[in-house]
Amino acid sequence: MSAQHTVAIGDGILDVIERDGAASTRHAGGAALNLAVGLARLGADSALVASVGHDPAGFWLREYLRRSRVRLVETPTVEFTGVATSIRINGEPKYTFTAPMHRRRINFTHETHAEITGADAVVVNSFPLDNAAQTEMLAHSFAAARGLRVVDPNPRPAIVADPAAFRAGFETLVPHSDLVKISDEDADFLYGEPVDDVAARILGLGTRAVFVTRGSQGASYLSDQGAPVDVAIAQLPGPIVDTLGAGDASLATLVHGLLQSTGEVDVTPILERAMRVAAATCRAPGGLLEDPDA
Repeated sequence: MSAQHTVAIGDGILDVIERDGAASTRHAGGAALNLAVGLARLGADSALVASVGHDPAGFWLREYLRRSRVRLVETPTVEFTGVATSIRINGEPKYTFTAPMHRRRINFTHETHAEITGADAVVVNSFPLDNAAQTEMLAHSFAAARGLRVVDPNPRPAIVADPAAFRAGFETLVPHSDLVKISDEDADFLYGEPVDDVAARILGLGTRAVFVTRGSQGASYLSDQGAPVDVAIAQLPGPIVDTLGAGDASLATLVHGLLQSTGEVDVTPILERAMRVAAATCRAPGGLLEDPDA
């Protein structure tokens, strides 16, 4: 089977991690970049649509993507590359963002539209959905996509000035999607409601399935057909080092598993594998997917 062509749309940034008593380290980051690299590590023909500056950080990211077998679909920008600095406390990150992260934009060119509409799967992950013009341009291409269409709102509270506008932009994309991922933290930030209630609302807006992540409580898969599927977190040896990227890793694994499936899909083994990959990712620094079965 030839590699499936996937496109991730969202942030490609530099993650600077600071821990008490240790020198800061830098990592390739951003939710969409994490997802694109994760899909490449799982064997997909992976592309990333993101705004990456023409500066030292941007050149470093381009080289990283090249070595990771992810093709960057350039979007014209005069901004510097975004940088997220996080301080880890028991593995959990607290973030500060540089100014370009607050002005993040993607220029939807003809090349971008062709990438989105021609992919076997297109995944929107942490996009500026509070910007109506950006959301409208994205929705135009997203609605025309022929492949699996996935939305992960993945809001960053520190750079979302208007949660209501972000929620409205998110709900604009949902009816055009086949799968939506939502975490318990996302549900609380965007709706102030339990994640199960939000998942039911999202299904009602027209998507075919919702992937719910609950941190240490595991995950669920709800669809418009069949009973919900619940899975526990995976238990792997070694301490948890960093929870950054666990959700992106689990989503990449789910998307890859769905693309590899034919006929009627049994999502249970795909979700169980997604939990193993997420657990392995939490046991390595940075936010990039780690496959314990590779």
